Order: sequence, then structure tokens, then C-alpha cells
Amino acid sequence: MGGPLVQLTAQVRTDAPEPDDPGEVVRPIGSGAGGSTEIIQQPSSAHITAVLASLASVTLLAANSGRSGFTIQNTSATGVLYLLMDTAGGAASLTNHTVALYPGSYYETPYNYAGVVVGLWATVILPADRALITEFIPVP
Repeated sequence: MGGPLVQLTAQVRTDAPEPDDPGEVVRPIGSGAGGSTEIIQQPSSAHITAVLASLASVTLLAANSGRSGFTIQNTSATGVLYLLMDTAGGAASLTNHTVALYPGSYYETPYNYAGVVVGLWATVILPADRALITEFIPVP
């Protein structure tokens, strides 16, 4: 069934792709020099806050260039929380949002986003409804 194993090798290239490049050219990914991957510092502290539910757009997290990540949990039993990640400072709405968090759901930022996070709940809210937020910050 099997023949001899063949080890495939490829030259790593950091130049821009050419129109006639074959499909299997290996290039490093990332945003650093030559496409190197970015190293994200491991967080060593966390700042925990709770923001009361609101039917109007409200700031959940201010911009923070030192942030390495965050999580948000919607504690509402009935209200959907609409989150907007918008460096321009827009308002969250049913038609302008990044992600919808259904009751009891949880969101974790995937891209080391350091800008403003706003949100609003779109349905009836109860006095105990809130967003539980944990912001992760590396200590230099």
C-alpha cells in the first residue's frame, strides 16, 4: 500500500506574491517585519467590572492600549446584549453591532482589540441585568 516517505521542503519567502507564483509558496504570517507573528504579553492582572443593562448605547470598556484581551458575559435572563467594537465611537444598535450576546452568553475578544466597546440591551431589562466584564492587562 505505501511507498517510501518523501519529505517535502519549501523555501520560506517574505517577498510579495507574484501573479505567476504556484499555489504552494510558504510565507510567514503576521504583522511584524517580514510577516513575523506578533507576541502578545501574557496578562498578569485582570480588572473586573459590572455595567448595568441599558436600553440606550452605553460604554462597557474605554479604549486601553495596554489591554491584552477581555471577556463579557450577559447576565440577563431575557435581554440580548448587542456589542459594538468601534474605534470611531459609534453607538451600538440592532443594526450596528459586532456581536449579539443572547441571555447568559459569553464573549471573548479574539484579536487583542484595544478600542472602545459599547453595548445596549434590546428588550425589557430587569434591575439585576448587567454585563460582567474582565479586562486582561499585562504588567510590564
